Amino acid sequence: MPRDRQSRPFRIAAYAVFIGFSTLYVLLVARGIIVSLMHQGALPPARVSNECRRAPESCAQGLVDLRDSLDRESCQLERTGTRAESLWDDWLQTWQRDLFALRSECCLAAGRAPPERARLARAAADLERLGQLYTTHLVQYAREIGPQAERCASDLAVIAPEQVPAPTSAPSRP
Repeated sequence: MPRDRQSRPFRIAAYAVFIGFSTLYVLLVARGIIVSLMHQGALPPARVSNECRRAPESCAQGLVDLRDSLDRESCQLERTGTRAESLWDDWLQTWQRDLFALRSECCLAAGRAPPERARLARAAADLERLGQLYTTHLVQYAREIGPQAERCASDLAVIAPEQVPAPTSAPSRP
């Protein structure tokens, strides 16, 4: 049976809408993958400067500040139980952007740092690796230790507070 000529504009419009939404969907999925890879460090952000805009002392202090914030956030999130992983992922993206910006401003790119900044570049690489190790730790904590700690806390909540000794295994870092 031949197609009706009167429905042709409708069919063209329906195909155009379908192709438009399909194209938009594919572009958004591709953008999501690229952004995810950038945040996980698999792809570097686009802007990289070869200009050292900060003094070595300022760069060293920036690395110390990033290390302190990494330790502080890790310790704080260990107390959140099963939510640690998602909260860490959200916070880590900002921290990684700050680290990349510092590396860019201080010329601390791996293998391309000036000789007088080689130790700073190594410290920045070590700090990035430490962030990855903290991620592994917090994922494991959220999936294994956190649920057990929450279950233990709810079980202990049933007991009268005067009968429960103070916990001794709580994280005591900053």
